[in-house]
Amino acid sequence: MNVPSTPIAADPPVDSHDAKNQDQTVLANRATGWQVFWVTLFSSLLLWLAFPPVGLWPVGWIALVPMMWLVATPTLKGRRPYRQIWMAGLLYWLATFYFIPIPHWALWIGWLVVSLYLSIYLPLFVLLARALVHRLHWPMVVAGPLVWVGIEWLRSNLITGMAMVCLSHTQYTQPIFIQVSDLFGGYTLTFLMAMFSAALVPWTGWSQNPRHGSRWLGLIGASLILLVVTGYGYWKLSQSFHAGNENQPATVVALIQGSIDTEFPENETQQMAYQEKRDQEYFQLSRQAAREWPDIDLMVWPESSFPLPDILDSAKTEERHPGLAAMYRRQAKQVWSAVTAGSKPPFQMLVGATSLDDEKIYNAAILLNQSEDVATRYFKNHRVMFGEYVPLAGWFPFLQEWSPIGRGLTAGTQPATFEINGVRFSPNICFESTVPHLIRRQVNQLSNEGNEPDVMVNISNDGWFFGTSCLDLHLACNVFRAVEMRKTNLVCANTGFSAEIDPHGNIRQQGPRRATDKLRTEVRPLKSHSLYRMVGDLPVIIFGLGAMIVGLLALCLNQRIPGPHAGRDSG
Repeated sequence: MNVPSTPIAADPPVDSHDAKNQDQTVLANRATGWQVFWVTLFSSLLLWLAFPPVGLWPVGWIALVPMMWLVATPTLKGRRPYRQIWMAGLLYWLATFYFIPIPHWALWIGWLVVSLYLSIYLPLFVLLARALVHRLHWPMVVAGPLVWVGIEWLRSNLITGMAMVCLSHTQYTQPIFIQVSDLFGGYTLTFLMAMFSAALVPWTGWSQNPRHGSRWLGLIGASLILLVVTGYGYWKLSQSFHAGNENQPATVVALIQGSIDTEFPENETQQMAYQEKRDQEYFQLSRQAAREWPDIDLMVWPESSFPLPDILDSAKTEERHPGLAAMYRRQAKQVWSAVTAGSKPPFQMLVGATSLDDEKIYNAAILLNQSEDVATRYFKNHRVMFGEYVPLAGWFPFLQEWSPIGRGLTAGTQPATFEINGVRFSPNICFESTVPHLIRRQVNQLSNEGNEPDVMVNISNDGWFFGTSCLDLHLACNVFRAVEMRKTNLVCANTGFSAEIDPHGNIRQQGPRRATDKLRTEVRPLKSHSLYRMVGDLPVIIFGLGAMIVGLLALCLNQRIPGPHAGRDSG
């Protein structure tokens, strides 16, 4: 039996025009495969340029435009776009914190861990902001800034907090712009700068089919933001926080800035030579200051600069080492007498020291005066991860050996204040001044106790950073703390930057980079307050963190994002 054969259809003829279109599509897909990475990297580059060491502060106002475009665009093209954002973010944080591993090999691990952790926040920002814009139809000019400020708050608080390198800090040299920080902290300026960038997105030409009206609306909005920020700045700068106190006798403060880079000697001989060099430098600078300024009331030395430990006179210490605490107090008195010799009356000294209490070690600021005992002690409340403690070292003690200082430090729990000639001073140590909520809590606690400080004093050992841009970033934080608290902020830092910062955030005096200097300043009691001291981070938590939570809930609802190829975009 014959089986009828079924004819096999021939391949359709290939149209040359269709083939050309297919080739162009392949090339276009390849070109856009890493588009998200390059856009994120471009935004990260703008951010990096806005911060020190380059410090192009105007760029800070437009640095987030590419990031806001990623939020606004209907589709994130390419494979695994959020991984691309994370990779670009990792490069940014590695470049920003390049100074972390300089002093000690173990800090290479800390540098990588910190950068890996912080790089998570960029893709989280894009993911949550896109959820608000494309799933809940929030205006991008609102959703983007809210999520960005929520992200800043989150990284400033989680895992002890990293509140350095906030967007607002790009403006620390511009007093007129930073005045709004007394409202809701530096987050206020961050929000307004992020909104400014978002308003400019329609003018970039990157957005798809932008309407003419939205462009002009965005331009008007951006202009209004600048008008509000500068108007508020002019108004606040015209106010005086020392009204009625100008004729009162001033308290004279001398800030002693040595320049000793942090080293880790390999043997006892090197250790003694290192300490002798440090001690000679600070004694010489202090005696020069005492001769030049005989009216000094308070002399300040930086963190970890005092040559002797401060032994706390506890029962355990006396039991194990009888008379040890009294002996060290006598030696500290001798050091104080040597520095203040010839001054009438002898001035007091606030110095950075190590306080020992049996098995506990504290990073401390101690006040020395005519009394045999230390007049005031402040123990650092906020320790630096990998520098002063290693996470999980309590469960795995061998990890502590990776710390540059070996044995970890114990955290203090209380603020401190002392008074000289009617002026109250409140000390904080090193990177504590990078944590806004900590400084606010300390000032408010002292105020509630009837000891509200007039002047904040930050003592730091920035010799860890060898004159790098960390000095600038740290100074920026001190400027914002002055504006937020509306108080004079004195900074005494080894290798710099020592500074006098007034309640408006003006840097009245500044020491040099990685060089010795001494600054003389006069301070008086002041009456000032700020909205930030009253409300703290609550508005940021409600609106910024709240927007993030709403975005997360929108993701959990798994609604479809409108636009072409929406299924490929997980955000």
